[in-house]
Amino acid sequence: MNATSTHVTRQPTGVGRTARTARVLLAEDDDDIRMELAEALAADGYLVIEARDGDEFLNSLIDAVPEQQSLRAYDAIITDVVMPGFSGIDVLLALRRSTAFIPVILVTAYADERTMRAAERLGVVALFRKPFDLNEILGVLATSLSRDAAATPSTRPPIITNGPRKLR
Repeated sequence: MNATSTHVTRQPTGVGRTARTARVLLAEDDDDIRMELAEALAADGYLVIEARDGDEFLNSLIDAVPEQQSLRAYDAIITDVVMPGFSGIDVLLALRRSTAFIPVILVTAYADERTMRAAERLGVVALFRKPFDLNEILGVLATSLSRDAAATPSTRPPIITNGPRKLR
C-alpha cells in the first residue's frame, strides 16, 4: 500500500449476486454516503475498497498496478464526481486511456450537461443523482458484472436516476 494511501477494505458480509467475490473500488467523499454504500455492497457479497477523496481514489488505482500488474485488480468502480483532490471524471479519463474496460458507476449531486456528456464519452455504465436508490445501484452493478468483464461499454446512454435513497 502507498504510504499516503489510507483506503479501507471492507470484507463481504453476505452472499452476493455474482458467482465469485467481485472487488469494487468505492470513491466518495461524504462519509455517511460512502459507509452506507460500502455496507450495502459488502452485505451483497462484494469486497469493497473505500477511498475518501480523489487522491485516495487515484492512489488505490496506482497501488493495484504492482500487485496485479493491471488495473483489472478491480472488477468495478463506483465513484462520486465532485471530490477533493482529483474529480471522479479526471481519474476516469486517465483510467480509460490506460486499461481495458472496467464497469464504472457515477454518483453525483451535480449532474449538469457537461458531466453527462463526459460520462457518456467515458462509457460509464450508469450515472445516479443523489439521493439515489441503493437497490438500483446494486442491480446495475450486478448486471454490469454479469456481462463479460472485458467487453466494451454499451453504446446506449448511461442510466440517470433521481430515485429516493432507500435502505434494504
